[in-house]
Amino acid sequence: DIHTYTLFSTPNGPVFCNPWFYIQENQLFMKKPFDYESRPGTCTINIRARDSHGNFRTDHIVVTVADIDEPPSDILLGRNSVYENQPAGTEIGKFITKDDEKDTVHNYSLISGEGDTDNRLFFTEGNILKTAEILDYESKDKLNIRVMTIADDGSALTKMFVIEVLNRKDPPMLSNIGNLSTDDEASVRAYFTVGDQDTHMGNLKISASSDNPRVMPHANIEIKGTGADWSLILTPVKGE
Repeated sequence: DIHTYTLFSTPNGPVFCNPWFYIQENQLFMKKPFDYESRPGTCTINIRARDSHGNFRTDHIVVTVADIDEPPSDILLGRNSVYENQPAGTEIGKFITKDDEKDTVHNYSLISGEGDTDNRLFFTEGNILKTAEILDYESKDKLNIRVMTIADDGSALTKMFVIEVLNRKDPPMLSNIGNLSTDDEASVRAYFTVGDQDTHMGNLKISASSDNPRVMPHANIEIKGTGADWSLILTPVKGE
């Protein structure tokens, strides 16, 4: 005999999963994949078989949704920015891996490959990304790293991240001035340079003071210069 199969619903009875399936001839198909993590266990469908004479029979069929090991689907970083001039070892953010296997342990590492340009500036400690050295906004404000996560079942995933270096007001820079010597009847001149990454040279104010005004009064310290190049003319008190 020839049999025809259909899905049907009844007002009473168990909750059916008919909308998830369809039938072609004598084959049952899913309309879309099941996800064990969102719908674990079993799913019941209601099927009717009818022959060419109009006779029919109905039955419940239980479809079991089985779990399979799936690789990680994504790597997330809780924070992807850090202020400049922080000491090496500063924490940036924590990695989180999206994985259907909820109890899986993941290990993180920086690996070579596309997007690894600035790997050397960072390191991982557990699931934490940290700086390996002091970062400078003015040198480079966006850094690229490549990260791999490996689950304890051996499945792995790699992803590229951009780490943003945030600007912070830098203090002015003053070059080293070596020790000087002179007698009490001659002036001496000290040369030095100044700079500031965040302030225009014309807005820098330069001052100097003496810790022994009896020998070197404040008034005897003359400051000269423009731009980055400056000098101090120091005139001691005679006899002192």
